[in-house]
Amino acid sequence: MIRRLFNVRASLSIIIIAAFVMAAIACSSAPAAPAPAEPAIDPAELSKLVQDAVKQSVPEQPAGPAPVSAQEIQSMVEAAVSAAAPEGASAEEISAMVQQAVAAAAQPAAQPGASKEDIEDIVARAVAESAQSQSGVSASEVQKIVSDAIKGIPAAAPAPAAPAAPSPGAEMVHDVWGKSVEKPRYGGSIPIATNVAPEIFDPWFGDWISVYGEYIWDDLCAMDWSIPREERDFTAGYKDMGFYTGHLATSWDISPDLLKYTFNLRDDVNWHDKAPLDGRLFTAHDVEYSWNRVLGLGQFAETGPSPHDWLLNTLSVSSITPTDDQTVVVNAEIGSLENIGRLCGIGGPWTNTFVPPEVIEQHGDMKNWENVVGTGPYEITDFVPLSLIKLTKNPNYFQKDPVFPDLDNQLPYADEIKIHVIPDAAARVAALRTGKTVMQGGQHLNLDQVNSLRKTNPELTVVKITGTSKSDPAFYIGDAPFNDRNVRWAMQKAINVPEIIESYYNGDADSTPWGFAPSPAIGYYTPYEQWPDDVKQLFVYDPAEAERLLDAAGYPRGGDGIRFESNWDVFPPWGHDIDLSLIVASYWEKVGVKVTITQVAEDSEMSERRTNAEYGGMTSCGCRHKNFNPMVSNVGRFGVPQTWLNTGINDPVYQAIIDEAQSTSDQSELLRLATQMDDYFVKEMWTVWLPVTPQYMLVQPWLKGYRGEDGGGDEGWMTHLKYTWIDLKLQNDLGHD
Repeated sequence: MIRRLFNVRASLSIIIIAAFVMAAIACSSAPAAPAPAEPAIDPAELSKLVQDAVKQSVPEQPAGPAPVSAQEIQSMVEAAVSAAAPEGASAEEISAMVQQAVAAAAQPAAQPGASKEDIEDIVARAVAESAQSQSGVSASEVQKIVSDAIKGIPAAAPAPAAPAAPSPGAEMVHDVWGKSVEKPRYGGSIPIATNVAPEIFDPWFGDWISVYGEYIWDDLCAMDWSIPREERDFTAGYKDMGFYTGHLATSWDISPDLLKYTFNLRDDVNWHDKAPLDGRLFTAHDVEYSWNRVLGLGQFAETGPSPHDWLLNTLSVSSITPTDDQTVVVNAEIGSLENIGRLCGIGGPWTNTFVPPEVIEQHGDMKNWENVVGTGPYEITDFVPLSLIKLTKNPNYFQKDPVFPDLDNQLPYADEIKIHVIPDAAARVAALRTGKTVMQGGQHLNLDQVNSLRKTNPELTVVKITGTSKSDPAFYIGDAPFNDRNVRWAMQKAINVPEIIESYYNGDADSTPWGFAPSPAIGYYTPYEQWPDDVKQLFVYDPAEAERLLDAAGYPRGGDGIRFESNWDVFPPWGHDIDLSLIVASYWEKVGVKVTITQVAEDSEMSERRTNAEYGGMTSCGCRHKNFNPMVSNVGRFGVPQTWLNTGINDPVYQAIIDEAQSTSDQSELLRLATQMDDYFVKEMWTVWLPVTPQYMLVQPWLKGYRGEDGGGDEGWMTHLKYTWIDLKLQNDLGHD
C-alpha cells in the first residue's frame, strides 16, 4: 500500500553520480557553471559522503583473489574528484563542477526525474569503465555494488527548474527589481483546466463563482506585485496585510477604536462596457449596495444576509455609507484588527464581491452568465456547463503592470482565458502533456505525476510552491468516541508519520507538527521548538501508548480485535489523497480501530455531509495548515457558529479566547490571543496532524511571467494570470497553437 517514488534528487546520489563522471567532462575548458541553487559542498564533506557511501555498500573483503576493496573503489572516486577539481578550488567551485557534471550526465539518459534504473545504469557503466584496469572484479560485480548502493539512496522530488530562458532575439527590458528580462507581449489565449466550475454566477448564492470570478471582479485591495519575491513567499496561500496594497481603494483610514473604516476609491474604474452598465464609473454607492445585499442591511433587511458569507458575517457591520462617489464609510459594532483584512478581501474573495445594482434590479439576481458584469481584467463571453468558461480581455481595465513601471503597460496581456472543465485528473495531465493547457499542479498533481511529466515533457517548467495539508481529518467531537481527548491522542500516536514521510513522500515532506495557523502566519502560533515536551510527545509515534490510551478511555479490543469503528470522508477533487487515507487507516487498524474510507461522489454532497455532520466520525478538512487567514479559517471550523464545517465543538474556554481576540484593538494582544488559541487547538487535537508536502506547478514554457505566485491550490483560482503573457512563436514552434 505504501508506495515509493523512483525519481532521484537526493544530494548523496548527485555526489556519487558526479564523482564518477566529472573527470571526463570537468577538465575541459568549458566555462564555469553558475552558482548552485543548494548550499556549497565543502570538499571535506564531499569526500566524507563518498567514503561513507562506499563503505556502506562495499564491505572490506578479508580474503580472496585480490578483489577491489572499499578503499580501492574509494580511490577511484577520489581520483575522479581530484582530476575534476583544479588545485586550490573553492567549495563553491567544486559544488559548481558537481552541478555541471550532473547536468552533463543527465543528457539524454537521465533527464530530471530519471528513474533509479536510469541513474543506476549510468553509474554502473561509469564504475565498470573505471574498474577495467583493476584485477579481481568484473564489471557485473561492480554493477551490483553500485546497484546495492543506489538502493539505499532515498528518492526525492525533482528540484524546481529555473524559469524558461528568454526566446532568441527577444527584446529585453528591466523589471522593477532591476533584472534584465524578456519584454512582455500582448495577444494570445491562456488555456487552463479545472476539476469543477460553477453553474450559477451570482456570488450571493455560493463561493465557487467568487473564486473563478477573480478574473471578473476586483477587491478594494490586491497583492502588491512589486514586492521582491525573496522578501515574501507569494507561493503560500495565506498572505497577511503586508502583502497588500490599494486596488479599487487608493487608501483607507481606521478609527482608533477600530469601529470605523473609511475607504477612498479610485476615480478611473469602470464597469465592463456591457448592458445595462455600459461602462459607467464604479462608485462608493456600488460598494454600499453590494455589501448591504450580502449582509442583509438597508433595502435587503427583509431578504436577510447571504448564507454563504465567509468574511463579512463576523464583522457585525452596522452600516455602510457613501459620503460621496469615491468615499465609503463602514461602521462595525465590534472593533477588531481582523476587520480591515476581511473588508479588503483577504481570505477570499467570497461574497464581499461587488455586483452591479442595475443587473440585480433588472433580473433579480446574477445567476445567468450572460448577465454577469464586473470591473475586472476579463469578462465572461461564453459558458458551456461542465465544459468551458471563456473570458475575454477587458480593453478598458484600469491597472498597469507594476513589474514594469517604465513601460506603462496596461493589463491584462492575453486576449482571453479559456477555463476547460476536466473532472478527470488523468485527462487534465494529458491536456498538459499535449499542450492543450498551460499549467497543471498544486493540490491536483501528485509527485508520481510530476516526475512522469518531467520525464516525458522536459520542456515544462517546474515551479515549487508552499504546500498545504488537505487530507488531515477533523473529528466529530459532539459524540463518542472522539469526544474523549484520550481517543484523539491515541489516533495521532498510532500513525507512523516518519515512515509515511520516507516511504510515501520519499523524504519530501515537513516532519514538524503545527497547529491550525500556517507557517507564513508568523506571530499567530508558538513555534514547535518552543512547545512543552509533553505536547511534543503527543505527536510521537507510539502504538503501545495509543493502545494504553484507548484502554483507559474504555475501548478495549473485542473478540475480533476491534475496539470501535468509524468513517472518514474524502473527496479527491478537493485535493484529498485517498491513498494516504488508506495508509493512515492501516495504522489505526493495528491498534484496533477500524476506519472505513468513504470517497464522496459530488462536491455538493461533501459540503452537505460536513455542514450537517453526516460524515460518521471524521472528514478531511484541511484544518491544519489551511492557507487562509488563520483567524477566519479556524473560527469557521471550531468556533461558534461553525459556518463551514460542523465538528460538534462548543468549547466555552476556546470560544472565550476567540471572542477576546476578535474584539481587541491591540496588535500584540491579538497575536498573544491567536497564539493561545493555536496552543489550545494543538493540545486538544481536534484534527489529526499529517505531514505537509511541497507542491509543484508544471507550466508550458510559452507562458511567461509566472513565478509560482498565489500557490497552486486549484489551477483555475489564479489571479496572477493577468500579469502573465504568451510567447506565440514558441507556442507555435512546439505545435501547441
